[in-house]
Amino acid sequence: MAKNTQGYVLYNMMKAAGDKGVTKAQIATQLGVREGSIGIYLFGLRKFHNAQFETVKQGRKVISYKLVNAENIAVPATRKGSVNKAAKPTKVLTKSVKATKPVKVEKAVAPDADLSVTEITPREFDDIKSSLGLI
Repeated sequence: MAKNTQGYVLYNMMKAAGDKGVTKAQIATQLGVREGSIGIYLFGLRKFHNAQFETVKQGRKVISYKLVNAENIAVPATRKGSVNKAAKPTKVLTKSVKATKPVKVEKAVAPDADLSVTEITPREFDDIKSSLGLI
C-alpha cells in the first residue's frame, strides 16, 4: 500500500482538531520534521489546495494553527501519477566486470648523497634577487 503524503496527514490532523487547532510540536512529531519546517507543509496546502489557516499567537510567537476551510478542500492521499511500487516487478541489472591488470610500482630512487648546505655572501644574495627582479 502506498504511503500517505505529508500534506494529506497534516490536512487530516488539522481537520480532526477543528476549532482547537494543532500546536507546532504536534505537527512536528506527527510529520517527523523539525518545527522550523512546518511552514513548508502549510504553504503547500495553501498553494496547491487553497487551504486557509488561522494562527493563534501569544505575543509574536505562534502557538497553534487552525484550518478554516476544511470542508471546502480535498487533499489527495497520494501524489499525482504515483503508483504502488510494490505492484511493479523489479528489474535486476547485471553488468560484467572485467579483470584489471596489476599495476607495477617502481622503486623509489634514493636522493643524491651530496646534501650539503652552501652559504652565500650578502652580495651574491643581492645579485640573485636583482636577476629575479625582486629589487
